[in-house]
Amino acid sequence: MPLTQWLQISQHDSIALLLQQHMQSVLVERVAGGLSGDHTEFEEYALIQWLDTQGCWAGLDSVSASLALFAKHFLTRRGLYQSQQYWRTNGCRLEFGLMRITVVYCVTPSSHTAAVAIPLADQAIADFYGDLSVLEKATQASVYRLLAGFWRRYEAFVAADSAYAVLGVEPDARWEVIQRAYRQLAAKHHPDKGGDPEQFLLVKAAYDQLKAVKRTT
Repeated sequence: MPLTQWLQISQHDSIALLLQQHMQSVLVERVAGGLSGDHTEFEEYALIQWLDTQGCWAGLDSVSASLALFAKHFLTRRGLYQSQQYWRTNGCRLEFGLMRITVVYCVTPSSHTAAVAIPLADQAIADFYGDLSVLEKATQASVYRLLAGFWRRYEAFVAADSAYAVLGVEPDARWEVIQRAYRQLAAKHHPDKGGDPEQFLLVKAAYDQLKAVKRTT
């Protein structure tokens, strides 16, 4: 079955609400269990597996394995980005890493929360996953090229410990400088603006690594 045909008969529009309800239930269980902290992390793979239990991927096994995997990732991220408004109005923020999503308890719910501007680069990524035509146009060959190129360059980046170099900042750069560099490069390399998809993912990987490092220091 072609991926476009599966999209027409699937219930992918319900994924955002399902994720929102599931993640909220996990947070409630954490509070009930006496677990505290300022954030909770969710593995993307675990969310994809949970969506499978809800029947979201029914029929996708008739699509080629590479396209099915890309579809699960794309639609899961799409749903998460679509649910951001819910989290903002409930005093939380979603942070997107390569393999996990973090719910950060950061603000007090108010009428101002929904009006907070989203940084340009983050909005560009949200727009990428919000554009269903990206998935509709995906082919097995295009997915292979994207993943192969990304992992090849990502492995080189990790081996060389070059996250700072990727973003063009000094190792002692302030976090505000790192954020500004990331936003500029992500906007520059975004595929929707004619940029290089592999470079776009590499910039995002560098930013996520530095964010993780800064959080523990």
